[in-house]
Amino acid sequence: MPVSDNIYASLKKGILQGVYRRGTRMPTRQSLMKKHRASRGSVDKAIRQLVNEKLLESLQGSGTFVSQEQKTMTGNEKEEGFNLYVILNTEVRCMESGGFDQRWGPLLEGNKTFEGTHIIPSLSLEERIEELCSSFNNRIIWSRPPLSSMTYIDRLNYTVIPQMVINRNFPSCNYISTDTKGGIRQAIEAIQKERSINEIALFCPPINPELPFQAEREIAFHEVCVESELKRSRTFRAEDPSSRFFMKAAKEALAAGVEVIYANDYESVPYLISASEQLGRRLGEDLFLITMDWRDNHRNTPGIYCLSQDWEGMFRKAISWAAQAKPYFFQDLSMPSLQSPTSHHPIAHNNSSLK
Repeated sequence: MPVSDNIYASLKKGILQGVYRRGTRMPTRQSLMKKHRASRGSVDKAIRQLVNEKLLESLQGSGTFVSQEQKTMTGNEKEEGFNLYVILNTEVRCMESGGFDQRWGPLLEGNKTFEGTHIIPSLSLEERIEELCSSFNNRIIWSRPPLSSMTYIDRLNYTVIPQMVINRNFPSCNYISTDTKGGIRQAIEAIQKERSINEIALFCPPINPELPFQAEREIAFHEVCVESELKRSRTFRAEDPSSRFFMKAAKEALAAGVEVIYANDYESVPYLISASEQLGRRLGEDLFLITMDWRDNHRNTPGIYCLSQDWEGMFRKAISWAAQAKPYFFQDLSMPSLQSPTSHHPIAHNNSSLK
């Protein structure tokens, strides 16, 4: 974050919390430069931004003052009502994106906890960020935010506006995320009840910086293998997102004779199934697949262990957290349910509750 943005966030926080009282003179430019170890230009830029937002008034020859009409925020403002903003990831889309987005409307409909609810696309953040930062009564929920949103998340952290991130494990943020490690371990243990596992492999798409969850799942897979002392074969990665390269990598994985394969993205599963048919590998007999959120597994395909993330549960927890007068620091992992080929219903697990 630029130095001027840090200064802006710090000063705005002080103004809104009443550290700098209405009508009082702000510290001199020199003292702000010394405090923030910044140049005159960075301080001037931050001051200009606050003047433009009418939080400060610059009087020629007298200095800069906190606006007389500026309302301070103490953090105890429930009587005025909270505003909830849900930020949808409209930059990086997948086959499930529409389903994710459509769940928010019914969950928020009729909710009387908030004075106002706003569902906005991440692509409009540049024009809405000042609105998000304008009040401690704002509550922000990020639904699977893209990496490009990190600048705005950092800025909100500086202004201490309460925010929750869903399915992104950002250490400095509140988050509710899927327990990917727990899910993979759960699937491996289910297979081990049926047979011993001699070797397990990872099948994955090309590395994509815009899809950090894929890298997180890779890391979780390797950590589970180490902790479980499982033998791992090499990773089979498609060199390119085109179907031809996915099919090539799938055939290489199956030709290697690996019995258990973890596909960290469900879109890879059809290639593995097709390759198994071409190479004579039998799902449920000499081949077992683990994947996540594969909706086409409605027929309970033999040999496929599908983990389903509890999206609605995570969304509800986030809304419950946002409804508190003073939301506290909260990080929670939600165990996915497992659809195994030996059961007709998902194996449900109790998640930790929000208290």
